[in-house]
Amino acid sequence: MSEQLNYLRLFPLSLVLFPGVRTPLHIFEDRYKQMINECITLDEPFGVVLVRDDVEEEDFPHEYGTAAIVTHVERLSGGRMNIVVQGERRFRIVELVPGHPYRAAMVEFLDPVVPASLKRSKLPADVSDAFTRYVKLLASLAGQSVDALELPDDVEMLASVVASLLAVPLEMRQDLLQQLDVQRLLEQELELLNEQIETLTEVARRPRQAAPLDWKEDGMPFSLN
Repeated sequence: MSEQLNYLRLFPLSLVLFPGVRTPLHIFEDRYKQMINECITLDEPFGVVLVRDDVEEEDFPHEYGTAAIVTHVERLSGGRMNIVVQGERRFRIVELVPGHPYRAAMVEFLDPVVPASLKRSKLPADVSDAFTRYVKLLASLAGQSVDALELPDDVEMLASVVASLLAVPLEMRQDLLQQLDVQRLLEQELELLNEQIETLTEVARRPRQAAPLDWKEDGMPFSLN
């Protein structure tokens, strides 16, 4: 954890972004067109934060989010943009900064904790195996097939990829984002994967439904070939 505070523009979304993961965004509101243009011009990140569902104000964010950088821009008519962003570092909002058409805050960046024993543990391999089974079950239920998954060897990136692609409610995904202990995060993911594998296996035993299962919530940040 860093004690230094940093100024960060905020983009409240119905999205939980994890470090190392990319996602496309369509920018159409004037305040966010201004914000993204500022970030591009100044080569500065902005913070992706999940919108809270327990407050009246529609764009009031959760306390924790992920700083993102713009990696690709497609400019459209009227100043609209299609952009691709990549998550960088987790942060915690310390204080909101008024005076902008968009939200901004002073934040502290948060560093994950990776126990040395984790690299000698079979936990990452167990998570990779379970996630592969999970994806293959989902694909099978959708009438598709998956030959192979290329998952990251780095334990932090593995945890981010799995968390970003688990079919769980956004609030649960937010809880995963706020877990800084990578070993504990992988343990939580393995528990969720095993629960969902059990459920999907039971579903697979039932008679085939007419409508395929739509399991792909976000774009895959790794190869399925």
